[in-house]
Amino acid sequence: MSAIVFRSGKSTIEPDSFAVLAKVGDALKLFPDAGLTVEGHTDSPGSDSANLLLSQDRADAVRNYLTSNLGVSAEKITSVGYGGSRPVTNTETGRTRNQRIDVVIHITTN
Repeated sequence: MSAIVFRSGKSTIEPDSFAVLAKVGDALKLFPDAGLTVEGHTDSPGSDSANLLLSQDRADAVRNYLTSNLGVSAEKITSVGYGGSRPVTNTETGRTRNQRIDVVIHITTN
């Protein structure tokens, strides 16, 4: 999936991300009993506390978008910020890959 885009240091979702978020909404329609965790991440520059707050704000922004614009039940979505504690790469050139939102769909099977 494409990225959910934020400006550096901001938690406002950029319009380029709306199509990706619509795909998340479509996926949830396929699994109406599924839960969702929105995980916010940042890169490592800056203080740990500022990165943790920014990552939580971004995860909350995605959660709020899904509930407000796509009608996803708020009870089905958890948002959590991890700051820079879960990098996908430790290279300077790949640092922007750490500035991400991961969307995890929890499907229950009977």
